[in-house]
Amino acid sequence: MLEIVLQPMEDLWFQLGHQLKVEASLLSDIQETNDAKEQMRSLLQYCSDKGVTMMQLEEALEALDQKSLIPALQEFSKEHFTESNKKLELELKETKVALDACKFKQQEQEAVEEMLKAELKLKDEGISKLVKEKSQLSQMINELKQDGIKKQQAFVEQLDKITSEFVKEKSQLLEMINELKDENQIVVKKHVAELILKEKTISEFAKEKSQLLEMINELKQIEMTKQQGFVEQTTLKDKSISQLVEEKSQLLEMISKLQDKNSTEIEKQQSRVEQIQETQLSYDEPLESRLESIKQSELEAISYAGLIYYEERGIENLVTFTAARSLINLPEFVKRRRPYAEMGQCVYFHIRYDYEYIELIFDAPQDEPFTGWTIKPHMKPCRLYRQDIDNFDEFEYPLPPSCLISVYASTSPDTVPTLHYSIQLEGVVDPVALCINRALKPLAFSSTIASSMASSSAVTGTHNVKDVKKKLKKVLIDHQSSLRTLFQDNPAKLADELFQADIITYEVYQDATFDSMMGSFYSSMSVLNTKYELEEHCSIFLKALFNAQKLLEYKSKLGLDDDHNATPRMIQHDWIKAVGNELNLNH
Repeated sequence: MLEIVLQPMEDLWFQLGHQLKVEASLLSDIQETNDAKEQMRSLLQYCSDKGVTMMQLEEALEALDQKSLIPALQEFSKEHFTESNKKLELELKETKVALDACKFKQQEQEAVEEMLKAELKLKDEGISKLVKEKSQLSQMINELKQDGIKKQQAFVEQLDKITSEFVKEKSQLLEMINELKDENQIVVKKHVAELILKEKTISEFAKEKSQLLEMINELKQIEMTKQQGFVEQTTLKDKSISQLVEEKSQLLEMISKLQDKNSTEIEKQQSRVEQIQETQLSYDEPLESRLESIKQSELEAISYAGLIYYEERGIENLVTFTAARSLINLPEFVKRRRPYAEMGQCVYFHIRYDYEYIELIFDAPQDEPFTGWTIKPHMKPCRLYRQDIDNFDEFEYPLPPSCLISVYASTSPDTVPTLHYSIQLEGVVDPVALCINRALKPLAFSSTIASSMASSSAVTGTHNVKDVKKKLKKVLIDHQSSLRTLFQDNPAKLADELFQADIITYEVYQDATFDSMMGSFYSSMSVLNTKYELEEHCSIFLKALFNAQKLLEYKSKLGLDDDHNATPRMIQHDWIKAVGNELNLNH
Protein backbone atom coordinates (compact mmCIF):
# COMPACT_ATOMS: atom_id res chain seq x y z
CA MET A 1 0.00 0.00 0.00
CA LEU A 2 2.85 2.34 0.90
CA GLU A 3 4.52 1.73 -2.44
CA ILE A 4 1.29 2.65 -4.28
CA VAL A 5 0.89 5.83 -2.27
CA LEU A 6 4.52 6.87 -2.82
CA GLN A 7 4.69 6.14 -6.54
CA PRO A 8 3.48 9.59 -7.74
CA MET A 9 5.79 11.33 -5.23
CA GLU A 10 9.32 10.69 -6.41
CA ASP A 11 10.91 13.39 -4.27
CA LEU A 12 9.06 12.56 -1.09
CA TRP A 13 12.08 10.75 0.41
CA PHE A 14 14.25 13.77 -0.34
CA GLN A 15 11.87 16.28 1.20
CA LEU A 16 11.20 14.08 4.23
CA GLY A 17 14.96 13.49 4.70
CA HIS A 18 15.62 17.23 4.68
CA GLN A 19 12.76 17.74 7.07
CA LEU A 20 14.32 15.17 9.49
CA LYS A 21 17.88 16.44 8.87
CA VAL A 22 19.16 13.13 7.47
CA GLU A 23 22.86 13.02 6.58
CA ALA A 24 23.76 13.65 2.95
CA SER A 25 25.49 10.25 2.57
CA LEU A 26 22.34 8.41 3.70
CA LEU A 27 20.22 10.52 1.37
CA SER A 28 22.53 9.52 -1.47
CA ASP A 29 22.12 5.83 -0.58
CA ILE A 30 18.32 6.20 -0.38
CA GLN A 31 18.30 7.95 -3.74
CA GLU A 32 20.15 5.04 -5.38
CA THR A 33 17.50 2.57 -4.06
CA ASN A 34 14.60 2.28 -6.52
CA ASP A 35 12.37 0.30 -4.16
CA ALA A 36 10.07 2.67 -2.23
CA LYS A 37 9.65 0.17 0.59
CA GLU A 38 13.41 -0.13 1.03
CA GLN A 39 13.70 3.66 0.98
CA MET A 40 11.16 3.99 3.77
CA ARG A 41 12.79 1.12 5.73
CA SER A 42 16.18 2.87 5.55
CA LEU A 43 14.58 6.09 6.71
CA LEU A 44 12.84 4.37 9.63
CA GLN A 45 16.10 2.65 10.62
CA TYR A 46 17.81 6.01 10.65
CA CYS A 47 15.04 7.42 12.82
CA SER A 48 15.38 4.49 15.22
CA ASP A 49 19.17 4.89 15.43
CA LYS A 50 18.98 8.67 15.99
CA GLY A 51 16.12 8.49 18.49
CA VAL A 52 13.56 10.14 16.21
CA THR A 53 10.08 9.26 17.49
CA MET A 54 7.04 8.32 15.43
CA MET A 55 5.38 11.53 16.45
CA GLN A 56 8.24 13.59 15.00
CA LEU A 57 7.97 11.60 11.79
CA GLU A 58 4.20 12.25 11.58
CA GLU A 59 4.82 15.96 12.17
CA ALA A 60 7.30 15.95 9.29
CA LEU A 61 4.65 14.38 7.00
CA GLU A 62 2.05 16.94 8.10
CA ALA A 63 4.55 19.67 7.29
CA LEU A 64 4.82 18.21 3.82
CA ASP A 65 1.00 18.01 3.64
CA GLN A 66 1.06 14.22 3.47
CA LYS A 67 -1.27 13.21 6.33
CA SER A 68 -2.77 10.51 4.17
CA LEU A 69 0.48 8.56 4.45
CA ILE A 70 0.48 8.42 8.24
CA PRO A 71 -1.76 5.26 8.60
CA ALA A 72 0.25 3.40 6.00
CA LEU A 73 3.47 4.51 7.69
CA GLN A 74 2.25 3.32 11.09
CA GLU A 75 1.37 -0.09 9.63
CA PHE A 76 4.79 -0.39 7.97
CA SER A 77 6.51 0.68 11.17
CA LYS A 78 4.78 -2.11 13.10
CA GLU A 79 5.93 -4.69 10.55
CA HIS A 80 9.46 -3.30 10.57
CA PHE A 81 9.83 -3.27 14.34
CA THR A 82 8.25 -6.73 14.64
CA GLU A 83 10.96 -8.15 12.41
CA SER A 84 13.59 -6.24 14.35
CA ASN A 85 12.25 -7.62 17.64
CA LYS A 86 12.37 -11.16 16.28
CA LYS A 87 15.97 -10.67 15.26
CA LEU A 88 16.76 -9.24 18.66
CA GLU A 89 15.05 -12.18 20.40
CA LEU A 90 17.00 -14.63 18.24
CA GLU A 91 20.25 -12.85 19.01
CA LEU A 92 19.29 -12.82 22.70
CA LYS A 93 18.70 -16.59 22.66
CA GLU A 94 22.04 -17.21 20.94
CA THR A 95 23.74 -14.95 23.44
CA LYS A 96 22.09 -16.87 26.30
CA VAL A 97 23.20 -20.22 24.87
CA ALA A 98 26.75 -18.93 24.49
CA LEU A 99 26.61 -17.59 28.04
CA ASP A 100 25.45 -20.98 29.37
CA ALA A 101 28.30 -22.69 27.50
CA CYS A 102 30.79 -20.26 29.02
CA LYS A 103 29.36 -20.92 32.49
CA PHE A 104 29.65 -24.69 31.91
CA LYS A 105 33.25 -24.34 30.77
CA GLN A 106 33.99 -22.15 33.76
CA GLN A 107 32.52 -24.80 36.08
CA GLU A 108 34.62 -27.51 34.41
CA GLN A 109 37.71 -25.33 34.72
CA GLU A 110 36.97 -24.75 38.40
CA ALA A 111 36.57 -28.52 38.92
CA VAL A 112 39.89 -29.18 37.17
CA GLU A 113 41.55 -26.49 39.27
CA GLU A 114 40.18 -28.11 42.44
CA MET A 115 41.47 -31.51 41.32
CA LEU A 116 44.89 -30.08 40.47
CA LYS A 117 45.01 -28.33 43.82
CA ALA A 118 44.22 -31.63 45.55
CA GLU A 119 46.94 -33.47 43.57
CA LEU A 120 49.41 -30.67 44.25
CA LYS A 121 48.60 -30.91 47.95
CA LEU A 122 49.23 -34.68 47.91
CA LYS A 123 52.51 -34.20 46.05
CA ASP A 124 53.59 -31.51 48.52
CA GLU A 125 52.82 -33.90 51.38
CA GLY A 126 54.78 -36.70 49.62
CA ILE A 127 57.73 -34.39 48.98
CA SER A 128 57.80 -33.23 52.57
CA LYS A 129 57.66 -36.88 53.69
CA LEU A 130 60.54 -37.82 51.37
CA VAL A 131 62.59 -34.83 52.55
CA LYS A 132 62.00 -35.91 56.14
CA GLU A 133 63.02 -39.52 55.36
CA LYS A 134 66.08 -38.27 53.46
CA SER A 135 67.19 -36.21 56.44
CA GLN A 136 66.70 -39.23 58.73
CA LEU A 137 68.73 -41.46 56.38
CA SER A 138 71.47 -38.83 56.13
CA GLN A 139 71.61 -38.68 59.91
CA MET A 140 71.85 -42.50 60.14
CA ILE A 141 74.62 -42.56 57.51
CA ASN A 142 76.57 -39.87 59.36
CA GLU A 143 76.25 -41.84 62.60
CA LEU A 144 77.45 -45.02 60.89
CA LYS A 145 80.37 -43.14 59.31
CA GLN A 146 81.39 -41.66 62.64
CA ASP A 147 81.19 -45.09 64.27
CA GLY A 148 83.34 -46.59 61.47
CA ILE A 149 85.88 -43.78 61.70
CA LYS A 150 86.20 -44.31 65.44
CA LYS A 151 86.85 -48.02 64.93
CA GLN A 152 89.40 -47.26 62.22
CA GLN A 153 91.20 -44.73 64.41
CA ALA A 154 91.32 -47.27 67.24
CA PHE A 155 92.80 -49.83 64.85
CA VAL A 156 95.43 -47.33 63.67
CA GLU A 157 96.36 -46.58 67.26
CA GLN A 158 96.76 -50.30 67.87
CA LEU A 159 98.98 -50.57 64.78
CA ASP A 160 101.11 -47.66 66.05
CA LYS A 161 101.49 -49.41 69.39
CA ILE A 162 102.53 -52.70 67.78
CA THR A 163 104.97 -50.88 65.49
CA SER A 164 106.59 -49.07 68.41
CA GLU A 165 106.95 -52.41 70.24
CA PHE A 166 108.64 -53.94 67.22
CA VAL A 167 110.99 -50.96 66.93
CA LYS A 168 111.85 -51.31 70.61
CA GLU A 169 112.48 -55.04 70.23
CA LYS A 170 114.61 -54.30 67.17
CA SER A 171 116.80 -51.94 69.19
CA GLN A 172 117.15 -54.59 71.90
CA LEU A 173 118.16 -57.18 69.32
CA LEU A 174 120.73 -54.79 67.91
CA GLU A 175 122.20 -54.31 71.36
CA MET A 176 122.42 -58.06 71.87
CA ILE A 177 124.10 -58.47 68.49
CA ASN A 178 126.62 -55.75 69.36
CA GLU A 179 127.47 -57.60 72.56
CA LEU A 180 128.05 -60.82 70.62
CA LYS A 181 129.99 -59.04 67.91
CA ASP A 182 133.33 -59.44 69.66
CA GLU A 183 132.76 -63.10 70.39
CA ASN A 184 131.84 -64.27 66.94
CA GLN A 185 132.24 -61.78 64.07
CA ILE A 186 131.80 -64.45 61.41
CA VAL A 187 128.37 -65.53 62.62
CA VAL A 188 127.20 -61.92 62.90
CA LYS A 189 128.17 -61.27 59.29
CA LYS A 190 126.27 -64.35 58.20
CA HIS A 191 123.06 -63.06 59.74
CA VAL A 192 123.33 -59.38 58.90
CA ALA A 193 121.49 -60.11 55.67
CA GLU A 194 118.54 -61.51 57.61
CA LEU A 195 118.53 -58.50 59.94
CA ILE A 196 118.45 -56.16 56.94
CA LEU A 197 115.56 -58.19 55.59
CA LYS A 198 113.66 -57.66 58.87
CA GLU A 199 114.39 -53.92 58.71
CA LYS A 200 112.98 -53.83 55.19
CA THR A 201 109.92 -55.70 56.41
CA ILE A 202 109.37 -53.15 59.20
CA SER A 203 109.83 -50.23 56.77
CA GLU A 204 107.38 -51.84 54.38
CA PHE A 205 104.99 -52.25 57.30
CA ALA A 206 105.33 -48.51 58.01
CA LYS A 207 104.55 -47.77 54.36
CA GLU A 208 101.51 -50.00 54.56
CA LYS A 209 100.46 -48.10 57.66
CA SER A 210 100.62 -44.78 55.78
CA GLN A 211 98.67 -46.33 52.94
CA LEU A 212 96.11 -47.50 55.46
CA LEU A 213 95.75 -43.94 56.76
CA GLU A 214 95.09 -42.75 53.24
CA MET A 215 92.46 -45.45 52.88
CA ILE A 216 90.81 -44.24 56.11
CA ASN A 217 90.53 -40.73 54.67
CA GLU A 218 88.89 -42.16 51.60
CA LEU A 219 86.52 -44.30 53.67
CA LYS A 220 85.20 -41.13 55.32
CA GLN A 221 83.57 -40.24 52.01
CA ILE A 222 81.80 -43.54 51.23
CA GLU A 223 78.87 -45.44 52.77
CA MET A 224 79.07 -48.02 55.50
CA THR A 225 78.37 -50.73 52.93
CA LYS A 226 82.03 -50.71 51.82
CA GLN A 227 83.43 -51.59 55.24
CA GLN A 228 83.95 -55.19 54.13
CA GLY A 229 86.85 -54.23 51.87
CA PHE A 230 88.55 -52.55 54.82
CA VAL A 231 88.05 -55.67 56.93
CA GLU A 232 89.77 -57.75 54.24
CA GLN A 233 92.74 -55.37 54.20
CA THR A 234 93.00 -55.43 58.00
CA THR A 235 93.02 -59.24 57.82
CA LEU A 236 96.04 -59.02 55.53
CA LYS A 237 97.74 -56.70 58.02
CA ASP A 238 97.01 -59.17 60.84
CA LYS A 239 98.67 -61.89 58.76
CA SER A 240 101.71 -59.62 58.25
CA ILE A 241 101.91 -59.04 62.01
CA SER A 242 101.74 -62.77 62.74
CA GLN A 243 104.50 -63.35 60.19
CA LEU A 244 106.66 -60.68 61.86
CA VAL A 245 106.10 -62.30 65.26
CA GLU A 246 107.14 -65.65 63.85
CA GLU A 247 110.25 -64.11 62.24
CA LYS A 248 111.09 -62.41 65.54
CA SER A 249 111.00 -65.74 67.37
CA GLN A 250 113.19 -67.27 64.66
CA LEU A 251 115.68 -64.41 65.03
CA LEU A 252 115.79 -64.85 68.82
CA GLU A 253 116.38 -68.56 68.31
CA MET A 254 119.31 -67.84 65.99
CA ILE A 255 120.83 -65.45 68.54
CA SER A 256 120.60 -68.10 71.26
CA LYS A 257 122.33 -70.52 68.93
CA LEU A 258 125.07 -67.96 68.36
CA GLN A 259 125.57 -67.67 72.07
CA ASP A 260 126.13 -71.45 72.34
CA LYS A 261 128.88 -71.21 69.66
CA ASN A 262 127.82 -74.51 68.21
CA SER A 263 129.70 -74.97 64.94
CA THR A 264 127.27 -77.58 63.63
CA GLU A 265 124.33 -75.24 64.11
CA ILE A 266 126.28 -72.46 62.45
CA GLU A 267 126.73 -74.59 59.33
CA LYS A 268 122.99 -75.35 59.31
CA GLN A 269 122.20 -71.64 59.55
CA GLN A 270 124.59 -70.93 56.72
CA SER A 271 122.84 -73.49 54.51
CA ARG A 272 119.47 -72.04 55.50
CA VAL A 273 120.60 -68.52 54.57
CA GLU A 274 121.74 -69.81 51.19
CA GLN A 275 118.39 -71.57 50.73
CA ILE A 276 116.54 -68.36 51.60
CA GLN A 277 118.62 -66.44 49.08
CA GLU A 278 117.87 -69.02 46.39
CA THR A 279 114.16 -68.82 47.22
CA GLN A 280 114.35 -65.04 47.09
CA LEU A 281 115.97 -65.24 43.65
CA SER A 282 113.26 -67.59 42.40
CA TYR A 283 110.56 -65.18 43.61
CA ASP A 284 112.31 -62.29 41.92
CA GLU A 285 111.07 -63.71 38.60
CA PRO A 286 108.22 -61.48 37.25
CA LEU A 287 104.68 -62.71 37.84
CA GLU A 288 103.82 -62.25 34.17
CA SER A 289 106.54 -64.63 33.04
CA ARG A 290 105.48 -67.25 35.60
CA LEU A 291 101.82 -66.97 34.49
CA GLU A 292 102.90 -67.20 30.88
CA SER A 293 104.91 -70.32 31.67
CA ILE A 294 101.90 -71.89 33.43
CA LYS A 295 99.63 -71.00 30.52
CA GLN A 296 102.14 -72.48 28.07
CA SER A 297 102.28 -75.73 30.03
CA GLU A 298 98.49 -75.99 30.25
CA LEU A 299 97.95 -75.36 26.53
CA GLU A 300 100.66 -77.73 25.42
CA ALA A 301 99.33 -80.45 27.74
CA ILE A 302 96.08 -80.73 25.74
CA SER A 303 96.13 -83.79 23.50
CA TYR A 304 94.53 -83.85 20.03
CA ALA A 305 93.84 -86.69 17.60
CA GLY A 306 93.98 -86.63 13.80
CA LEU A 307 92.59 -89.09 11.23
CA ILE A 308 93.12 -89.63 7.50
CA TYR A 309 90.49 -91.33 5.32
CA TYR A 310 90.29 -91.93 1.57
CA GLU A 311 87.44 -91.78 -0.96
CA GLU A 312 87.55 -92.72 -4.63
CA ARG A 313 86.03 -90.26 -7.09
CA GLY A 314 86.69 -91.86 -10.47
CA ILE A 315 90.36 -91.37 -11.27
CA GLU A 316 90.69 -89.05 -8.29
CA ASN A 317 91.64 -90.13 -4.77
CA LEU A 318 90.09 -87.69 -2.30
CA VAL A 319 92.14 -87.64 0.90
CA THR A 320 90.69 -85.97 4.01
CA PHE A 321 92.59 -85.10 7.18
CA THR A 322 90.39 -84.20 10.16
CA ALA A 323 91.10 -83.60 13.86
CA ALA A 324 89.30 -83.49 17.21
CA ARG A 325 90.04 -83.45 20.95
CA SER A 326 89.35 -87.19 21.14
CA LEU A 327 89.70 -90.06 18.70
CA ILE A 328 86.55 -91.71 20.06
CA ASN A 329 84.13 -89.65 17.96
CA LEU A 330 86.09 -89.37 14.70
CA PRO A 331 85.86 -92.96 13.31
CA GLU A 332 82.16 -93.20 14.15
CA PHE A 333 81.55 -89.82 12.54
CA VAL A 334 83.35 -90.89 9.35
CA LYS A 335 81.39 -94.16 9.20
CA ARG A 336 78.09 -92.29 9.43
CA ARG A 337 78.93 -89.49 7.02
CA ARG A 338 81.17 -91.40 4.61
CA PRO A 339 80.06 -95.06 4.72
CA TYR A 340 82.30 -96.02 1.76
CA ALA A 341 85.40 -94.21 2.98
CA GLU A 342 88.64 -96.11 3.67
CA MET A 343 90.18 -95.39 7.06
CA GLY A 344 93.83 -94.37 7.09
CA GLN A 345 96.47 -93.18 9.54
CA CYS A 346 95.66 -91.97 13.09
CA VAL A 347 98.00 -89.52 14.85
CA TYR A 348 98.16 -87.78 18.22
CA PHE A 349 99.71 -84.34 18.71
CA HIS A 350 99.96 -81.31 21.02
CA ILE A 351 99.57 -77.78 19.61
CA ARG A 352 102.29 -75.30 20.60
CA TYR A 353 101.13 -72.54 22.94
CA ASP A 354 102.29 -69.77 20.56
CA TYR A 355 100.29 -71.25 17.65
CA GLU A 356 96.53 -71.05 17.16
CA TYR A 357 96.51 -73.63 14.37
CA ILE A 358 98.31 -76.57 12.80
CA GLU A 359 99.34 -76.37 9.15
CA LEU A 360 99.97 -79.16 6.65
CA ILE A 361 103.32 -78.63 4.87
CA PHE A 362 103.36 -80.31 1.44
CA ASP A 363 106.81 -79.24 0.19
CA ALA A 364 108.86 -81.15 2.79
CA PRO A 365 111.67 -83.40 1.44
CA GLN A 366 110.44 -86.92 0.61
CA ASP A 367 112.17 -90.20 1.44
CA GLU A 368 110.52 -92.09 -1.44
CA PRO A 369 109.91 -91.05 -5.07
CA PHE A 370 106.45 -89.87 -6.17
CA THR A 371 107.01 -89.57 -9.92
CA GLY A 372 103.76 -89.28 -11.89
CA TRP A 373 101.61 -88.43 -8.88
CA THR A 374 99.95 -85.06 -8.18
CA ILE A 375 99.10 -84.04 -4.61
CA LYS A 376 96.92 -80.91 -4.52
CA PRO A 377 95.31 -79.43 -1.36
CA HIS A 378 91.92 -77.76 -1.77
CA MET A 379 92.91 -74.68 0.26
CA LYS A 380 96.07 -72.70 0.88
CA PRO A 381 97.37 -72.45 3.50
CA CYS A 382 96.00 -75.79 4.64
CA ARG A 383 95.30 -75.09 8.33
CA LEU A 384 93.13 -76.45 11.15
CA TYR A 385 92.54 -73.91 13.93
CA ARG A 386 92.64 -74.79 17.63
CA GLN A 387 89.27 -73.12 18.33
CA ASP A 388 87.47 -75.10 15.60
CA ILE A 389 88.96 -78.38 16.86
CA ASP A 390 87.96 -77.62 20.47
CA ASN A 391 84.38 -76.68 19.51
CA PHE A 392 83.63 -79.84 17.51
CA ASP A 393 80.43 -81.56 18.74
CA GLU A 394 79.04 -78.25 20.01
CA PHE A 395 75.68 -77.05 18.63
CA GLU A 396 77.20 -74.64 16.11
CA TYR A 397 80.05 -77.02 15.16
CA PRO A 398 78.40 -80.29 14.00
CA LEU A 399 81.33 -81.09 11.67
CA PRO A 400 85.02 -81.41 12.64
CA PRO A 401 87.48 -79.16 10.80
CA SER A 402 89.16 -80.90 7.88
CA CYS A 403 91.58 -80.43 4.98
CA LEU A 404 90.75 -81.97 1.59
CA ILE A 405 93.56 -83.20 -0.68
CA SER A 406 93.18 -84.48 -4.25
CA VAL A 407 95.62 -87.18 -5.40
CA TYR A 408 95.95 -88.03 -9.12
CA ALA A 409 98.07 -90.60 -10.92
CA SER A 410 99.45 -89.84 -14.38
CA THR A 411 99.10 -92.30 -17.30
CA SER A 412 102.82 -91.98 -17.97
CA PRO A 413 104.79 -95.25 -17.90
CA ASP A 414 107.24 -93.53 -15.50
CA THR A 415 104.56 -93.27 -12.78
CA VAL A 416 105.63 -95.16 -9.68
CA PRO A 417 103.12 -97.93 -8.80
CA THR A 418 102.77 -96.94 -5.13
CA LEU A 419 102.69 -93.54 -3.46
CA HIS A 420 104.07 -92.92 0.03
CA TYR A 421 103.93 -89.15 0.44
CA SER A 422 104.92 -87.53 3.74
CA ILE A 423 103.22 -84.33 5.00
CA GLN A 424 104.72 -82.51 7.99
CA LEU A 425 102.56 -80.82 10.64
CA GLU A 426 103.66 -77.33 11.63
CA GLY A 427 102.64 -75.82 14.99
CA VAL A 428 102.93 -79.02 17.07
CA VAL A 429 105.14 -79.58 20.12
CA ASP A 430 106.75 -82.81 18.89
CA PRO A 431 107.36 -83.56 15.18
CA VAL A 432 104.42 -85.32 13.50
CA ALA A 433 104.21 -86.51 9.89
CA LEU A 434 101.17 -87.70 7.94
CA CYS A 435 101.64 -90.28 5.21
CA ILE A 436 99.41 -90.65 2.14
CA ASN A 437 99.50 -94.25 0.88
CA ARG A 438 97.97 -95.00 -2.53
CA ALA A 439 98.45 -97.68 -5.17
CA LEU A 440 98.16 -97.29 -8.92
CA LYS A 441 94.96 -98.83 -10.32
CA PRO A 442 95.08 -101.04 -13.43
CA LEU A 443 92.41 -98.85 -15.01
CA ALA A 444 94.75 -95.92 -14.83
CA PHE A 445 96.94 -97.43 -17.59
CA SER A 446 93.94 -97.58 -19.97
CA SER A 447 92.43 -94.24 -18.97
CA THR A 448 93.40 -92.68 -22.28
CA ILE A 449 91.40 -95.29 -24.20
CA ALA A 450 88.51 -94.97 -21.75
CA SER A 451 88.45 -91.19 -22.09
CA SER A 452 88.27 -91.41 -25.88
CA MET A 453 85.42 -93.92 -25.65
CA ALA A 454 83.61 -91.71 -23.16
CA SER A 455 83.89 -88.67 -25.46
CA SER A 456 82.44 -90.61 -28.39
CA SER A 457 79.42 -91.73 -26.36
CA ALA A 458 78.84 -88.54 -24.32
CA VAL A 459 75.39 -87.86 -25.74
CA THR A 460 74.26 -91.45 -25.23
CA GLY A 461 75.62 -91.47 -21.65
CA THR A 462 73.74 -88.31 -20.74
CA HIS A 463 70.57 -89.75 -22.17
CA ASN A 464 71.06 -92.98 -20.19
CA VAL A 465 71.55 -91.03 -16.94
CA LYS A 466 68.24 -89.22 -17.46
CA ASP A 467 66.45 -92.53 -18.06
CA VAL A 468 68.01 -94.03 -14.94
CA LYS A 469 66.87 -91.02 -12.86
CA LYS A 470 63.29 -91.48 -14.10
CA LYS A 471 63.30 -95.18 -13.18
CA LEU A 472 64.74 -94.51 -9.73
CA LYS A 473 62.22 -91.77 -9.02
CA LYS A 474 59.29 -93.97 -10.16
CA VAL A 475 60.30 -96.74 -7.74
CA LEU A 476 60.48 -94.24 -4.86
CA ILE A 477 57.05 -92.84 -5.71
CA ASP A 478 55.60 -96.37 -5.69
CA HIS A 479 57.01 -96.99 -2.19
CA GLN A 480 56.41 -93.47 -0.87
CA SER A 481 53.25 -94.43 1.05
CA SER A 482 55.06 -97.26 2.88
CA LEU A 483 58.00 -94.99 3.70
CA ARG A 484 55.70 -92.30 5.06
CA THR A 485 53.93 -94.85 7.29
CA LEU A 486 57.24 -96.27 8.52
CA PHE A 487 58.53 -92.91 9.75
CA GLN A 488 55.27 -91.11 10.49
CA ASP A 489 55.72 -91.38 14.28
CA ASN A 490 59.38 -90.37 14.29
CA PRO A 491 60.42 -88.39 11.19
CA ALA A 492 63.29 -86.83 13.17
CA LYS A 493 65.14 -90.15 13.17
CA LEU A 494 65.10 -90.28 9.37
CA ALA A 495 66.08 -86.59 9.27
CA ASP A 496 69.13 -87.29 11.48
CA GLU A 497 70.40 -90.02 9.17
CA LEU A 498 69.76 -88.06 5.96
CA PHE A 499 71.43 -84.95 7.37
CA GLN A 500 74.50 -86.92 8.51
CA ALA A 501 74.69 -88.43 5.02
CA ASP A 502 74.54 -84.96 3.34
CA ILE A 503 71.26 -85.86 1.60
CA ILE A 504 69.31 -82.92 3.08
CA THR A 505 70.48 -79.42 3.96
CA TYR A 506 70.60 -77.89 7.42
CA GLU A 507 67.57 -75.70 6.60
CA VAL A 508 65.48 -78.77 5.75
CA TYR A 509 66.81 -80.61 8.82
CA GLN A 510 65.70 -77.83 11.19
CA ASP A 511 62.02 -78.23 10.24
CA ALA A 512 62.01 -81.67 8.65
CA THR A 513 58.87 -83.22 7.17
CA PHE A 514 58.65 -86.35 5.03
CA ASP A 515 57.74 -84.35 1.91
CA SER A 516 60.54 -81.81 2.40
CA MET A 517 63.14 -84.58 2.89
CA MET A 518 62.04 -86.47 -0.23
CA GLY A 519 61.93 -83.22 -2.20
CA SER A 520 65.50 -82.45 -1.13
CA PHE A 521 66.61 -85.93 -2.30
CA TYR A 522 64.93 -85.48 -5.69
CA SER A 523 66.48 -82.00 -6.11
CA SER A 524 70.00 -83.20 -5.34
CA MET A 525 69.55 -86.20 -7.66
CA SER A 526 68.42 -83.96 -10.53
CA VAL A 527 71.79 -82.12 -10.71
CA LEU A 528 73.91 -85.30 -10.99
CA ASN A 529 75.38 -85.86 -14.46
CA THR A 530 77.27 -89.17 -14.24
CA LYS A 531 76.31 -92.70 -13.32
CA TYR A 532 79.09 -92.80 -10.74
CA GLU A 533 77.64 -89.78 -8.90
CA LEU A 534 74.13 -91.21 -9.16
CA GLU A 535 75.25 -94.60 -7.85
CA GLU A 536 77.05 -93.04 -4.87
CA HIS A 537 74.10 -90.75 -4.10
CA CYS A 538 71.53 -93.58 -4.14
CA SER A 539 73.80 -95.91 -2.14
CA ILE A 540 74.21 -93.31 0.60
CA PHE A 541 70.43 -92.75 0.61
CA LEU A 542 69.80 -96.50 1.03
CA LYS A 543 72.39 -96.67 3.81
CA ALA A 544 70.59 -93.84 5.66
CA LEU A 545 67.23 -95.62 5.27
CA PHE A 546 68.63 -98.88 6.67
CA ASN A 547 70.24 -97.06 9.63
CA ALA A 548 66.99 -95.25 10.44
CA GLN A 549 65.04 -98.50 10.17
CA LYS A 550 67.38 -100.27 12.63
CA LEU A 551 66.56 -97.64 15.22
CA LEU A 552 62.87 -98.41 14.78
CA GLU A 553 63.13 -102.22 14.76
CA TYR A 554 61.76 -102.50 18.27
CA LYS A 555 58.38 -101.45 16.87
CA SER A 556 58.07 -104.80 15.09
CA LYS A 557 57.83 -106.41 18.53
CA LEU A 558 54.90 -104.16 19.28
CA GLY A 559 52.95 -105.25 16.20
CA LEU A 560 54.38 -103.14 13.36
CA ASP A 561 53.62 -104.58 9.93
CA ASP A 562 56.48 -106.61 8.47
CA ASP A 563 55.90 -104.93 5.09
CA HIS A 564 56.90 -101.64 6.65
CA ASN A 565 60.05 -103.14 8.11
CA ALA A 566 60.97 -104.45 4.65
CA THR A 567 60.40 -101.12 2.87
CA PRO A 568 64.10 -100.09 2.47
CA ARG A 569 64.98 -103.60 1.29
CA MET A 570 62.11 -103.53 -1.24
CA ILE A 571 63.25 -100.15 -2.56
CA GLN A 572 66.76 -101.53 -3.09
CA HIS A 573 65.35 -104.64 -4.80
CA ASP A 574 63.10 -102.65 -7.14
CA TRP A 575 65.88 -100.18 -7.96
CA ILE A 576 68.21 -103.03 -8.99
CA LYS A 577 65.41 -104.59 -11.00
CA ALA A 578 64.59 -101.28 -12.73
CA VAL A 579 68.11 -100.12 -13.71
CA GLY A 580 69.73 -103.52 -14.24
CA ASN A 581 73.48 -103.22 -14.78
CA GLU A 582 73.39 -99.43 -15.14
CA LEU A 583 74.18 -98.93 -11.43
CA ASN A 584 75.71 -101.15 -8.76
CA LEU A 585 73.34 -100.86 -5.77
CA ASN A 586 74.27 -104.15 -4.05
CA HIS A 587 76.37 -102.47 -1.33
